[in-house]
Amino acid sequence: MQRLRILPQHILLIFLTLVTSISHAESYSVQVEKVHLRQSPTPFAKILTTVNFGTPVERLQEQSGWMKVQPATGKKTGWVHSASLQKRTFALQSGQAITSGASKDEIALASKGFNEKVEKSYRSTNNLDYSSVDKMERVIVSESQQLKFLKDGNLSTEGESDAAQ
Repeated sequence: MQRLRILPQHILLIFLTLVTSISHAESYSVQVEKVHLRQSPTPFAKILTTVNFGTPVERLQEQSGWMKVQPATGKKTGWVHSASLQKRTFALQSGQAITSGASKDEIALASKGFNEKVEKSYRSTNNLDYSSVDKMERVIVSESQQLKFLKDGNLSTEGESDAAQ
């Protein structure tokens, strides 16, 4: 008889734990063109998949500037740097669609705090030559090249917080 009274209490406790953990999940959205979902919270951890701009994600855990998330578009969970995410503070009504008139270059500039108009104004008033910067922005260094550079220089692939410990 004692066991029968304890069983409902355990079920209630498990239910309350699940409800509490679900209600603490926070929604974010990807705020860069694309972000790699990584196996661990370090810049060179194995890439599990890529998540695109605007994709909603649920924050599961946070550690040293990284968030473990689950994208709404898939079942995989992984780590992304928190700078790539923005807390979602809006709710869509049924039938509403999200549209974006921004180009990928505008998104990239906006993520750096610039837009095309601000950059053009700054260039014209400061009379500076940005051709070298523009050239460097077009350089693409693959992840394998980055890893080779780190290995050749005997540098760590761990995040700053991991290396300091």
